[in-house]
Order: sequence, then C-alpha cells, then structure tokens
Amino acid sequence: MSEASHTILIHDPWFFEITNGSNPFSATAVGVLSGPDAINWRGKLFLLNVLEPFQCDGEPVSQILCSPRYKGDPMFLARFLSCTVGISRVRPGYHYTEHTSAHESEIDYFAIGEIRARGRFFKGHRVR
Repeated sequence: MSEASHTILIHDPWFFEITNGSNPFSATAVGVLSGPDAINWRGKLFLLNVLEPFQCDGEPVSQILCSPRYKGDPMFLARFLSCTVGISRVRPGYHYTEHTSAHESEIDYFAIGEIRARGRFFKGHRVR
C-alpha cells in the first residue's frame, strides 16, 4: 500500500462519515488533470487515490478530485501545502490517471473540505 501524501477533511456536508467513522481520511497524489468545462470543475483538478475506499450515496469511492475553492488560490496550495477545496468523486466503473481528462458524466461533486500535504518540504520547512 502507498504511503499517504495528503489528509482530506470534509467540512460540508457536515454529517459526512466514512465506514470506519473517521474524518479526516488519507489519500495518495496521482497527478493533475483537466476538468470538464462545467460549474465546480473548470480548469485543473488534483487527482488522489483514497487509501481506505468509502461509500458515498451507496457507491464505492476510491478516487477523488480536488480543486481550490477560492478564486485566486493556486493549485500549488492543494498539491504542496493546504487549502480549502471542492471535492468530487470518480464514479464506479471509471479509473483516472494523470494522463486522462475528467468527464462530467464520470465524476460527482459531493463535498467541500480541506486538503493538507504530508511530509512535503517547502523552502526548508516541513509541512504537516
């Protein structure tokens, strides 16, 4: 199993809970890919594999896509530091790599949360 590169904390929906009851959960970075030209997904999306897949609306979630929520926040914050993000899940039957593009029918926007990089180094300071 891969080591987690990021921690994801869901803020909305406030009742979010995964199978083991924990929030936050861990994920491993895959890469940045292009999103569809639709609300919540314009531009680049940060793809992550969830280390312990969970259920959302009765469907398994093993991959998520994050994008900075606030105008002006660069993707750099989501990838290497911390920021508030919009979170989508990749629907069952689809699996993305950093060389694919996201399609509106294959993803579902389901949460707002925070992403935090683990064990990354930036200008000599360790980010936790």
